[in-house]
Formats: sequence, C-alpha cells, structure tokens
Amino acid sequence: LRLDGTGDDIKYADHADWTLGTSDFTIEGWFSWDSSWINSTSSFVTHYATTSNQRGWNFQYDGAPATNVLNFVASSDGISAANIVQIAWTPTADTFYHLVAERSGTTFRIYADGVMLASATNAIDIFNSSNSMIIGETGTGSQAMQGNVDEFRFTLGVARYNSDSGYTLPTAAWPRS
Repeated sequence: LRLDGTGDDIKYADHADWTLGTSDFTIEGWFSWDSSWINSTSSFVTHYATTSNQRGWNFQYDGAPATNVLNFVASSDGISAANIVQIAWTPTADTFYHLVAERSGTTFRIYADGVMLASATNAIDIFNSSNSMIIGETGTGSQAMQGNVDEFRFTLGVARYNSDSGYTLPTAAWPRS
C-alpha cells in the first residue's frame, strides 16, 4: 500500500472486531516512511477519532523533531487518551520495519524487527470507538502517513509473539487461512 500523506488511507467500517476492550491482540505490519515524512507524526492503524469523543486506540510513530517515539495510545472513556506503551525510536527513511503492538493479559509490548522495545502493565478496558479502523491516518484526517505498508495483520484474541525475548522475523507472506 502506497500512502502519499494526503489522506489516501484505507478505512474499514466500524465493527466489533476492532474493539479491543480487555482482549489480547496483535497489530502488525511492515512500514516505511519517505525521507520527507520521517519527522512527522504518522498513525499506522487506528480505531480513533478526536471528534465526538471517539478515542479508542492508535498505533503510531511521533517523529516530530526531538520526539521520535513509537507508541500505542488508548482511551478507556473515548474522551481522554494516554500512551499505554511507548519507546524512543528513530527509523531510517525508505527502510521497511516489522512493527508490532500487542497485549497479553495486562502486558502491552511494542516490537520492531523482532526485538521487544518496550513493555508496560496496564489493565485498561479500551473504549469501543464507533469510528472506522483506518490504516494510514487517524479518524480526523490528521497524522497521515507518507510511505508504504505491507503485509498488515490485525489479530483479536491472540498475542502472537508474547515474549520479552522477541521473535524471529517473518520471511514469507502470512497464510490466508
């Protein structure tokens, strides 16, 4: 998927499958940023909108100068949101990274290229936003991503990697069944 930063995102209508609540989950894919966009805030995938208090969850990279943070943001009430797990991280432009946000029980983890970068414990019941699930920006048209997305996968009910030790990077397309 090629994104040019102008809101050319992919939207999936609101569905119960996008509601994380207290369930285990894995959100993952291969992402790269164009050199002109590496210092911007980019949402990879989100079920989140600031309008009408529909903040659910948002997996993003905040590349604003002096920030450079990979984080998973969530809300329990749709009104206010917090960084649930985050880590200082600076990607290289035009380079694909396998990025993962997941939860197992009350443990949230963020991985890049098979390495667990950060974990946090939080018993949050994530708000059920009525917004679409969107790849490439937030539900308000902000934080659009300019770059590429490949092999995106969303899994509800399973923390696929569930390890502080990391995992072996996938070397083939994910099975379709």
